[in-house]
Amino acid sequence: MRGIWGLVAVVLALCVGCSTVDGTAVPPSASNHPALVKPVEVRRVVETAPDIKLRDNAGEEYTLGPVEMRLEQFTRAYIQFSPEGGGYMINLELPGDLAAKFGELTTANVDKRLAMIVDNTVVFAPTVTSPIVGGKVQIQQNYTQQQAKDLLDAIGGER
Repeated sequence: MRGIWGLVAVVLALCVGCSTVDGTAVPPSASNHPALVKPVEVRRVVETAPDIKLRDNAGEEYTLGPVEMRLEQFTRAYIQFSPEGGGYMINLELPGDLAAKFGELTTANVDKRLAMIVDNTVVFAPTVTSPIVGGKVQIQQNYTQQQAKDLLDAIGGER
């Protein structure tokens, strides 16, 4: 488990890992996508006026702002071998309503860090390098298959 959370340091360099996929998202029916057992909170990582401080499993402490949004379901969440080779990546697809809100949030926070939190533990805290619209997020860090699976399990598992 310690090795998995050591990856969080790698995720912090996610500048090239978040990408935008062009296209129009078709809002799916909420009943088609089961809710996550524990929602994923999205918060800005802040330097001043802290709302709350949380740690990741590697012990790094983050000063976080208020909850910006809660991801309570994913249309899809899966790992796949990176087309660029070298390892596995995590893919998250958000339903229409969450995709639109996430697009607005990432547009307003380019060059800032957003943390994804489950059960009061920071799972990811990447820097947003460009707006992520369309609801498709790819986290490309050349993970081993097991590392990618463990991180995906931390945010609710494959769907």
